[in-house]
Order: sequence, then C-alpha cells, then structure tokens
Amino acid sequence: MRQLLNTLYVTRPNVYLSLNGENVVIKEDNNAIGRYPLHNLESIVLFSNLGMSPQLMGKCVDNHISICFLTPTGRFRARVTGRSYGNVLLRKSQYKIAMHDSECIKIARNFILGKIYNEKWLVERYIREYPLRIQSQILKSISNQLTEYMGCVKKSADLDELRGFEGKAQVCYFQG
Repeated sequence: MRQLLNTLYVTRPNVYLSLNGENVVIKEDNNAIGRYPLHNLESIVLFSNLGMSPQLMGKCVDNHISICFLTPTGRFRARVTGRSYGNVLLRKSQYKIAMHDSECIKIARNFILGKIYNEKWLVERYIREYPLRIQSQILKSISNQLTEYMGCVKKSADLDELRGFEGKAQVCYFQG
C-alpha cells in the first residue's frame, strides 16, 4: 500500500539545505534552523536561491523524494525526480486503448457509472441516517434522477454523450 508522506515547503529565501545522517538540515547563515527526517518526506519544494547540497540531492533521488526548485517569488526553475519505476507494458496497453474509441467508451462508461453510483449511494445514506435534518423528498428525487442517468450512461455509445450525462448527473448531485 502506498504511504501518504509529507511535502517540505522551504519558503525562506536565504536558506541552504544539507544532509546530516538521514535528516534534511535547513541552515541560515550556517546555523541549523530546522531538521526533518527523510523517511517522512515525499517531496521538497524549495523557494530559495541558495539551493541544497549534492549529497542531499543524491539521497533524495535514491529515496524517490522529488525536489522542486522555485525562485523566492514562486517562479519554477527545475524539478528533480529519481528513476521512474512504472510498468512500461501497462503504459503501452493504455496508449493502445486510447487510440480506439470503442475501448475508451467502455472504460469511460465504467468510471462514470462508478461515480454516479457512489453519489447515489451517498444521497441514499443521508436519507436513511438524517431523515429529520434534511428534506428527504428532494434527496429522493435526486436519487431517482441519478438512477435515470445511470441507465442513460449504460445505453450511451458516444464519448461526448457520456460526458453530457456525467455533467447532468453532477449538476443534479450538487444542486441537492
């Protein structure tokens, strides 16, 4: 399972980042003002002109911690990431599928059906759990409309039509 890690934002303009053991050390005028363990980080965003040590950069690349260099005003300069470990065969098959509308429609239909189904389920849960706090009739009407849109999505054979039904379902859901 993927871990949800933190992003370290360094917004002081005149700081330098270095490595000390397994920690990122933030230094200002050669004084350490912060220390953060690498194992808690997913990325580092640095708003500084001074940068970081090559040792820290290498350690971040080895540990799949991305680094984004920005100017003190927030303008993008560079991004450093390690080697990509994606599944090449999966990407190739995804690109092949993207070239065929019939395959795209099947996948899009399932995504949209799942989205509408989850919204309908949530609306019905509110009807069950909070009948005295909400206007149940309005939510029942929304649930029925979402069911109708699910039927329309199942019958649809065009990507633009699918997008249209998805948009209508979203309007219906968020108006309630």
